[in-house]
Amino acid sequence: MISKSINKKVGAIIQARIDSSRMHRKIFTNLDGKPVLEHVINKLKKSSCIDEIIVATSNDFKDREIIEWCKKKNIKYFKGEKEDVLSRFYHCAYRYKIDTIVRVTSDNPLLDIIIVDEVIKLFNKDFDYVANNIKKTFPHGLDVEVFNFESLKKSFTDANIASHREHVTQYIRHNPKKFRISNLEAKENNHHIRVTLDTKEDYKLLNEVVKIGGIDIGLEQLLKI
Repeated sequence: MISKSINKKVGAIIQARIDSSRMHRKIFTNLDGKPVLEHVINKLKKSSCIDEIIVATSNDFKDREIIEWCKKKNIKYFKGEKEDVLSRFYHCAYRYKIDTIVRVTSDNPLLDIIIVDEVIKLFNKDFDYVANNIKKTFPHGLDVEVFNFESLKKSFTDANIASHREHVTQYIRHNPKKFRISNLEAKENNHHIRVTLDTKEDYKLLNEVVKIGGIDIGLEQLLKI
């Protein structure tokens, strides 16, 4: 099993890109007056557990728009491999000296920071990896994963399957004997609810939800809506 650091720096790494097969430039789509990506960042700033926030994009020329936006907003960023996202995360965490990585994606503007902090606190009970979607009980769009740098490094070194390089935590999730893994479950299964942003239909729904409950809507009110 992996040993954890004593003095941990907790960093949220937001996976972001311009290209999307179903909805181009979705992370800069306006929602409640701001780009979706900015909402994700603002949510993470409210965490009581996170020390640093970094947007991790690719070195593809199309993603320069993300970098320029981060510079204007004074947001930390990192650019790395486009397809080998595991490599991107490893080098990003290494560059910013992050011990505990909080992984979120840039297309989940209704991210619930209470759930994020709950996952981090569960992780701190001596686990290598904790998520809330190993067993899927939360609405799709409230996903968060937390893991230590040692586990990320082992994944980066040992993973040799394309899907394990493209999807950051698949090597960990497929090797439960090598890592201490846990999952945060909701009180009841509401994974059939979808509040992520992949399509124009998703965008219409997100707008309707925000009109009723506001951009900072929590899980309880979301379920009522």
